[in-house]
Amino acid sequence: TGTNWNHTGMVVTLNVTAVSGTSPTLVAKLQFSPDGGTTWIDYDAKATTASITATGAYILKFFPGCTEVANSAIGLPVPRTFRLHYTIGGTTPSFTFSTMVAFVL
Repeated sequence: TGTNWNHTGMVVTLNVTAVSGTSPTLVAKLQFSPDGGTTWIDYDAKATTASITATGAYILKFFPGCTEVANSAIGLPVPRTFRLHYTIGGTTPSFTFSTMVAFVL
């Protein structure tokens, strides 16, 4: 969960360093809260990574007016209260990853 203190855009990086299991998948999506963290709503269908199945760096960019690219660049402003919601699937899936958020004025 994070708070946007008046920034217009942000870059979210998921650094996946280990993946195991049978057909493991990881999907991350941005959600926002209109009430400060009680209720969570999916921000936009485009604010979702593609299904991640391997190690690597995966990026979601948010900035009003940017050229939109499915599963990576969203032309919308950053909400005030947000979080990344993760869905992991497969048979005995395991992911090791970290997330970094960088704000843009």
